[in-house]
Amino acid sequence: MTSYRAGNHSYLTDGFSGLAEAPPTTWENYRRILRGAGRAIIRDSYPSEFAALAQTMQQPVATGRKIAILTPGGGTGASTVASLLALAYRNLRGDLIGLVDLNNLASGILPGVGNDPKSPREALGSLSVGKPTHRDEFRRLLGTEEKDAAVVRAASYEEPLSARATETLLADFARQCAVSLIECPPGGDDERTATVVGRAHAVVVVVDMTEQGMREGKALIDRVRDIEGKARDLRRNGRSPVMIVGNERTAAAKTARRGARELAAESGARMVTLRHNRRFRGAERLSFDALEQKTRLEVLRIGALALTLARGQDARAALSTGEETA
Repeated sequence: MTSYRAGNHSYLTDGFSGLAEAPPTTWENYRRILRGAGRAIIRDSYPSEFAALAQTMQQPVATGRKIAILTPGGGTGASTVASLLALAYRNLRGDLIGLVDLNNLASGILPGVGNDPKSPREALGSLSVGKPTHRDEFRRLLGTEEKDAAVVRAASYEEPLSARATETLLADFARQCAVSLIECPPGGDDERTATVVGRAHAVVVVVDMTEQGMREGKALIDRVRDIEGKARDLRRNGRSPVMIVGNERTAAAKTARRGARELAAESGARMVTLRHNRRFRGAERLSFDALEQKTRLEVLRIGALALTLARGQDARAALSTGEETA
């Protein structure tokens, strides 16, 4: 077999000219080798990356960190993100984690997060009457089992809370929970969303990884900034840090990456992605330990970044072990 060189390319005069002309069986061999190498790299890097992200999520926080979870429209995965974060925080932290679902759409939180949780009105009534002074009372009034997250789940049949009632419920959770995740109604026009955003320490915007999703995400972030500008009780900096979670649910996700980078740059937000998994919507009870390694790392990246932002720290530290994927 002989070869000659032309510029930066090498050509074979007989035999196979690289992978492009290899027969299918050779292609399959190469694919198997590459897949095996990729799995080995993931296995080798997983423990160290998991440990670093977990350590970030276990950092102490002042009680009452509130993380708002917003989405431009229904079905983009906000409930999934909120549920996965609740599972991760509950699994890795020793303090009480809250999850308040204000989204009255049918999707709701995932199986495995909360045990027959109360609705917002039921929870507010129980807490208003019981007036818990410590976390055990708080758990009991909400029907929360030990070592589980304190969950309130919206009901489609129930009249939504007013802005004032929403504020009271959030204050109750902030007094007892180290971290509270609040899923807002879709869009940015609901008065409950304005209440949550005006009091949040960080905002997570969940969008579809499509060009349309990026445009909707940009409009929602602009709406968040408008809400903050009108709020009366903002913190000293006047703005909550924003992060974007791109939900890779369709084949269009790859082509939307450029738009995702532009959205993050224009809005000054950090962006990470979450690969869609059909198991999220299964009927079985979901646990953090049962998630695949890739999914666990993605959830940890989201959780570490959200909590770092809520603590008012530099977001780069949260992702020092894992690159942003957009």
